[in-house]
Amino acid sequence: MEDLLPGEEMHPACYTYPIGALAHSTRSGEAAFTGATTDCAGKRTIHLKNVLLKFCFSLMWITAEPAGWVLAAGWVLAAGWVLALGHRERRVQLKELLLATAVAVAAAAFVAAPAGASIVTFSGQDDGAPVSGPFPNSAAAQASFETAAGAFGPLHTATFEGLPVGLYSPVAAGPGLSITLNAPNDGACISGVANCTYGNLYGFNTTPGGSQWLGFANGSATFNFAKGTHSLGMYLTGLQTVFTTSLTLTFFDGASETLNLPINVNGGAQYYGFTDTAAITSATLTNTSDDAWGIDDVTYNFTPTAVPEPLSITLLGAGLVGLGLARRRRP
Repeated sequence: MEDLLPGEEMHPACYTYPIGALAHSTRSGEAAFTGATTDCAGKRTIHLKNVLLKFCFSLMWITAEPAGWVLAAGWVLAAGWVLALGHRERRVQLKELLLATAVAVAAAAFVAAPAGASIVTFSGQDDGAPVSGPFPNSAAAQASFETAAGAFGPLHTATFEGLPVGLYSPVAAGPGLSITLNAPNDGACISGVANCTYGNLYGFNTTPGGSQWLGFANGSATFNFAKGTHSLGMYLTGLQTVFTTSLTLTFFDGASETLNLPINVNGGAQYYGFTDTAAITSATLTNTSDDAWGIDDVTYNFTPTAVPEPLSITLLGAGLVGLGLARRRRP
């Protein structure tokens, strides 16, 4: 007698009926609605509940990356070798498992798809604060933003430290982020990557221990995200309502979006950020006034490219070998 596969039960010899048919037990002569099919030769009963359990298990693991994909690789291994070496009953079990997995993948994709874009903004202003800080309101908004943004994945903050000074475009601000500037050159400490400032009525650095920031008077900056992002936040410095009357952030998340940012009256610092349930690939910050101002500490979602784990590669390779053998065995 062969060992039972997971989820199988021994069953006495009996007549075979379609799923859900009336089955008669030769042991007691009673009739019962079994919801199962019986392989009388192998005395095995394959229950519908097994398929449901496999579906739930598949959905749980597939949505839990990267463990779900390691599991998927293991299933490829099982598929190859069971088809190559197993007999009919084991192939029936495998077909059920693969069907449940396919349905689970589709269900996981449906669950993960956002029903519609939802935007949440975060803002804190320290009007007139000195260059040296502190910036309590801005820091509080930054902390709230980073907590919300972190729910969408790992965060990276571009500080502009170590970049060449001057006005040029694009600016390789950080991994997966380039900034396209469209602004005139108003000189050092005003335009482009700067490492100096004229005071809190102008742009200045906000990175602790840093010195550099990015300025673009009378122009715009487009943030380009190579992998997309669900969030964007930054410090804004030196803004004054006497110069700046409109400061907008525009992007596309399935629809054209425009956010109107608050503006400090007397310079200082402020923080502004937003999260979006729909990923965006670019966003444009525009200030067409002659205000000399700046940005710093730009935060966004960025997940480094994962290197496939050796275990996954081995399982996939072994599974493909098994599938190849199965193909050769066909008459």
